[in-house]
Amino acid sequence: MTNQLDGLVFTKHELLVLLDAVNASYLIGIDKSHLSPKSEEDHIASIRTGIETLIERDLMRVEADFHVLDPALLQIASVVSRPELVSVASRSEADGTRRFTWYQSSDAIVEHTQPTAETYRFVFIPNAAALVSRIQFLFPTVESSGAEEIAFSLSKDNFFALNNLVQQNDLDKASEIFASEGIAAEASGLLLHDMRHSVYSGNLTIMRVVESEIVNGQDIAILGGEKRFWVVQTQSNDPNTFSCKAINAHAFGLNLFDAFMKITEPEGA
Repeated sequence: MTNQLDGLVFTKHELLVLLDAVNASYLIGIDKSHLSPKSEEDHIASIRTGIETLIERDLMRVEADFHVLDPALLQIASVVSRPELVSVASRSEADGTRRFTWYQSSDAIVEHTQPTAETYRFVFIPNAAALVSRIQFLFPTVESSGAEEIAFSLSKDNFFALNNLVQQNDLDKASEIFASEGIAAEASGLLLHDMRHSVYSGNLTIMRVVESEIVNGQDIAILGGEKRFWVVQTQSNDPNTFSCKAINAHAFGLNLFDAFMKITEPEGA
């Protein structure tokens, strides 16, 4: 992945200044204990260091003995500390795992990544459609000429057993599991192939937050296989069953829009 959005990168001292400015007490996806020193003396020293470098970078100014942050930085801190939706994505491949977090409020969408263990990168995402496009970029589909969507259901117990069998290279028993659930050999064969020969795997978790509490969530497992692109998620009408689909880019985009719509629906709707 070479396409990178522009953004601002902060040290932990600078980020602590931002979070203290908005009285952030609850964070998702950022370990504040790593940012904030245990002693009050060290905390103050960290804040002073952050203020100094923010001023040097023209991201903070001094007015009448007050430190004034750039408005964009205050907005980043506010969205990150008081989001309405939080989405966390991880993508694993041969060279390691990448992690992305998106914070959404009525005012803005902010993406967060960590270029290193000691730095924090933030960038504004223009709107929900751009967020979906961003997720699609991170999880590219495998376009097969004339390929049709494949869809079937599998019990969660059997799915996890299947995953273990593939890791053990016991394909005969894995095929038996598919057959026991009445799944066609062609479809099961494609999934088995892609589980064994994946380009990458990943997960997307979308959470709705109300007053600093996660009240609803949805997980989507993603597999970029050698032949097809797969999404696996819990069926809405059966929490013990996974829906497994091999889909194209357009269908994946619709799937993401649907997931964001459902997560924002009031409970019982």
